[in-house]
Amino acid sequence: MKISRVKAIVIAAVFGLFSVAVSPAAAQDFPTSSFDVTFGNSFLRGHITWFNRSIGITYTIRSATGCKTAFVEAFDPQNNGAGIGVTACVGQGTKSDSFTIGGASPGGFSVADVNMVDESGAINASDLCERDFTVCINNDF
Repeated sequence: MKISRVKAIVIAAVFGLFSVAVSPAAAQDFPTSSFDVTFGNSFLRGHITWFNRSIGITYTIRSATGCKTAFVEAFDPQNNGAGIGVTACVGQGTKSDSFTIGGASPGGFSVADVNMVDESGAINASDLCERDFTVCINNDF
């Protein structure tokens, strides 16, 4: 079946308009920060998107030994802990997922502490992320 040139242009225009109409609100230019928390052969890598009153965390966690969990704490501009996000344990494997921490005051969170925690609750490694920067810094102690 052959489609006429006019029909092809109309179809392309309709699909083009439809794709613009259903673009998500998250496509706005919200700042993002990348984190890379590494401990031995285990890692926690991903991105934080800094929304107006929440943060979105997209991550991949790999546990080479034992159980590793991602623990993220978010702080408002007055450095008050205002939100916590914890993932399920990943035991000797890899998992990718995302979650949101909400509850920030107007203006949103300004800092997030991204931690990789083992099964005993000990922090193995950590990155400190700030809204104004695109790359997080190593926060190991």
